[in-house]
Amino acid sequence: MDWAISGVNTSSSSGGPACRYFMSDSWRLIESVFVISAAVACVFWGLQRLSLPKSKPFVATHDPTKIFLLVLFSITLGVEIGFKLASKTVIYLLNPCHVMTIMQVSI
Repeated sequence: MDWAISGVNTSSSSGGPACRYFMSDSWRLIESVFVISAAVACVFWGLQRLSLPKSKPFVATHDPTKIFLLVLFSITLGVEIGFKLASKTVIYLLNPCHVMTIMQVSI
């Protein structure tokens, strides 16, 4: 795992003991239970209201502007991944912004 975390500066607020002990374990547990409960409630609420259209099948159009933006977005993602690999901070690719970028490019 050295390639994924050796570039992280643990002397700052992005890692190390100051980051680990920022909140007590009981507060983390309370927040986790609350957020997971809210997320599960939102999923059930959304599933009850979900309906799929019964129209004709989806036909994809190839708009040149969308293709250009997808290529540009993919190049940006590649540069981000390359930078994380070069600086040995690959663990930061699990941040929500990078995960959402990967999801958007793959869809």
